[in-house]
Amino acid sequence: MRLTKILCKQHMGRFIRSHWYRQRNRTIIEDGAEKFLKARGIKIVDPKEFMYTKTPFERITLPLPLRGVEEKNDETHINWHDSPCFMYEDNDLLIEGVTQAKVLAKTILFEDEFPKRIENLFNQCPENVHNLVLRSILNSNLFDAYQQVLPKLKDPERPAWNFPRSLGITSYRKSFNLLHKLLQLCESINGAEIGYQRSVIDNGIVALSIEKDLDLIQFSLNMDLMMTSILPLKPFLENNIDEELPNLHPLHHTISLRKTNIYEEKNFYPIDFNHSKPHVHTILIHHDPVVVKNLTEFPVEETQILARNMLKAFTAAASCAQKRFGDKIKDLPEPISIQCIETDGENFHFSTYQLNTLNLNGTEGLKNYWWSSKRIKLFDEIDYTNGTSQLEGYNPEVFKRMYAFYINS
Repeated sequence: MRLTKILCKQHMGRFIRSHWYRQRNRTIIEDGAEKFLKARGIKIVDPKEFMYTKTPFERITLPLPLRGVEEKNDETHINWHDSPCFMYEDNDLLIEGVTQAKVLAKTILFEDEFPKRIENLFNQCPENVHNLVLRSILNSNLFDAYQQVLPKLKDPERPAWNFPRSLGITSYRKSFNLLHKLLQLCESINGAEIGYQRSVIDNGIVALSIEKDLDLIQFSLNMDLMMTSILPLKPFLENNIDEELPNLHPLHHTISLRKTNIYEEKNFYPIDFNHSKPHVHTILIHHDPVVVKNLTEFPVEETQILARNMLKAFTAAASCAQKRFGDKIKDLPEPISIQCIETDGENFHFSTYQLNTLNLNGTEGLKNYWWSSKRIKLFDEIDYTNGTSQLEGYNPEVFKRMYAFYINS
């Protein structure tokens, strides 16, 4: 038998137990965090209240499922309603774009302009931060080591040709990382004074069921990033403006919306108003051209993308208004203002929305307001050239607008 050397090993379990035995009597160092949080008005709770409290166990009895019986999509379905509902979900598009969205949400459009309060903040961005913005763009688009199978490539002239699948960074991950880094940069510039008043929610789901001209419409949308604040945004416009809405005749305002008799009426806002930062401030949404497309084979138009942004801002503001003022509210006692930033990783669209009413019936009376600008490019091209990362055509106007949205209150 061959003799081998004895391995120099340690029993890790015994080592960990002895380490915990020695460290159990360590004294807690006072770092001043509790004093700082109390000064900010944040409630301090002893964790022992939750660790050692026993909640009574309640036994829940559920009905046994009927095995072998499939639930049919007819009158026998548990969620069947005689009156249909028109659904608008995350990847849906309006066939008439902004024109249809204005009628659907009873909104007046201020095209290619912003409220004066926002325009005055565009020059508040420091000039020495653009190198950090360039670094954030490179980190999100090139330096990320994440690899995933990318969507299939298609050639319109050769629809049957199968291209080899490629690996890389997905469009959603690029946008998500870029938005996070730019928000973090805005917070670093302003310090804790403004950052303490903000909170960011990832993938916040917002749902709204509302009637318009005897039609029940349900919006069920996902906000990729949702920034909330302690205080609501001030109204962008105090005066009441009356303007005629466009006429869609012979089309109906629910054209291209999915019609169904099986549904549940949902009104959902992702934050309770007992939270310290319950008011919606800015929503940041991602547009994936592979997923968001028309039901037909027609290409997506820019007006359809802008209409999607407007309806997401309307839904977020309306769900916040219902949570704040009640589900039965019509004309709001105080307008709900919200800012919206949409991107596909390269193009950015900035808009602001002011919700004045949830009474969407007819074309007369109080209306909502929407300020929208044209989509602008963050850069022209980014890629590796001879083993070196290259970024061309950087547009500093994008971060200036994003910084203005962040510091607005």
